Amino acid sequence: MTYEKNVSSNMNFVRNVRVRRACGMKVLSSLLMVALTVLWTCGTLALCQPPPMEANPGPQEPPQPPSPAHPPSPPPPPPSSTPHPSQSQVTSSIASLLRHHNHNVTVIVYGPRKSAYSSDVKVLEVSVAEDDPMFPGGVGVGVTPEELEAEGRGWSVVSGRVARSRVCACRQLNREAWVKEVVSRAHLFVTPLFLHDLCTLSLARREGVQAVVGVVTTRVGAWWAWHQLDLLPPLSTTPVPPGTMGDLSIWSRAANLASHYGYLTAVRQAWQVPAATTTSLPSGEGGGHNSLASLYSSLAGVLVAWDPLLDLSIPRHPAVIPVGGINLQPGLMAKEVLVPALMNRAGVVTVSVGEEREAWVGPGTQAALHHALKTTPYTILWRSSPPQQQQQRKTTTRAKFVYKAHFPLADVLNHPRHRLLISTCGETEAMAAVYFGSPVLCLPVTPDQHLSSNALQNLGLGVVLPASGVTVEKLKTALHNLTGDRRYRERGREWGEELHDQALSPDDRLLYTLERIIRRPRANTYFNRQQEGGNTQQQQQQQQQQQLYLLQQSNADVYLLLLLLLTSLLGLLICLTLSLLPVLLAKAKHKKD
Repeated sequence: MTYEKNVSSNMNFVRNVRVRRACGMKVLSSLLMVALTVLWTCGTLALCQPPPMEANPGPQEPPQPPSPAHPPSPPPPPPSSTPHPSQSQVTSSIASLLRHHNHNVTVIVYGPRKSAYSSDVKVLEVSVAEDDPMFPGGVGVGVTPEELEAEGRGWSVVSGRVARSRVCACRQLNREAWVKEVVSRAHLFVTPLFLHDLCTLSLARREGVQAVVGVVTTRVGAWWAWHQLDLLPPLSTTPVPPGTMGDLSIWSRAANLASHYGYLTAVRQAWQVPAATTTSLPSGEGGGHNSLASLYSSLAGVLVAWDPLLDLSIPRHPAVIPVGGINLQPGLMAKEVLVPALMNRAGVVTVSVGEEREAWVGPGTQAALHHALKTTPYTILWRSSPPQQQQQRKTTTRAKFVYKAHFPLADVLNHPRHRLLISTCGETEAMAAVYFGSPVLCLPVTPDQHLSSNALQNLGLGVVLPASGVTVEKLKTALHNLTGDRRYRERGREWGEELHDQALSPDDRLLYTLERIIRRPRANTYFNRQQEGGNTQQQQQQQQQQQLYLLQQSNADVYLLLLLLLTSLLGLLICLTLSLLPVLLAKAKHKKD
């Protein structure tokens, strides 16, 4: 009896211990679920806030990407580089326009000068790395569609070579005495923004330049500028906006949202953090450092190198001035270009598909294009480098090929016998095609070219064949449709008239904007300038906190879906834990006994 009582009491003790353990585990599991729910809610609220911009990255480590679960002026202007072909052309156009109206212009360029500046424009050079693909004679090479596909078509289409080169040039720019002397005498400072802003805007502020104007020449880079100015286009969430939010499903918008933050992270790591760590930034008013937000607030205006016809997502803002079409007035066509055009009544087809030193279509696509064109009756005016010219002249063709390293694009497109433009459709060529109403066959390579190509196709002016998937048969079909269908040229004439029928021409609008800023450099207060006094800044922060961020307004359902999915997943994991934990404890106890 004593033995049975002892056994019974021991069993009751063990049973009570197990019950207490089970109750304790349930309480702990409930507390854990509440804690994780609170943490997840706080994390979600933090995720909904705009990504913070560090006031001064300083020498700290670059931020890691999220884990997987995307131009010159009157006296002296700004530094201007040539990673983007249209950027160099916009720079030279602004310099020529200002010099033509009796302004003293100094242009600072990154690397050897490439654009044709007038003889009375002073050009100063800041060296860039030789592996920069835009460095003439360097070891760098251009970009092909195959390389872009291997890199995932990210914002950096040259594996960061251009960004690294810009950082090196930025360091030299801020340390050269002659640069500071030139900038300090400037009445107007015009600078590209993408991959320049932190360097050139801080330099202008340090030297006390009152009138600062930014220039946007690339659509992918424009998204960075709109983000810094808090001018993100409404109902768009990607660095490369595909259209309005109504065209996208909830899953597409979720992917676009991830693309947006991935894009910002990539630009910060490749450009902002290295530029901040290699450049001594001036001290701000509170003894701190100038952030990108404060630097962008000093802008008196932002020039956009294309027209809203080609990009409906350009912010409607008084300080954002589209100047697409500047310097497109035709002049005198060269004799070697005019004569072949007049001798062939069938017409002229212009080909500009890049060179080996640029973002070009590649040798395979170029050979297929040459094969498709040689059976046509047109005169083919092909922009090509000398080595490519010798290679292409080896084959006998029906069409008459004229190879030129450079030719006046505006004069050719404005000629009455011009029939078609074949191009990668960068911003400059796309604007010229719309300005003169020319049908276009687009062979895009880079993300920017894909965007402008799609815009031309939406206007009914062109056919898009991505350079990576071009075949001879596709080219022949596209050539037949573009040259045989008169509706392309009729639509081109309508859009050309739309661009020409404006109160001010692009040149006059640009000149008026810049001269007004020179006369009244601090008149524009469109951007939220940081005022003196801590109370004002605190009030601005409170007002910003009371408003929903743009991405929250546009993607409330995406955030809600994400919260529900992850909360459901968390609840499932907790249920599995509660179900399996007693079994595991019992097995462990049994094994121990």
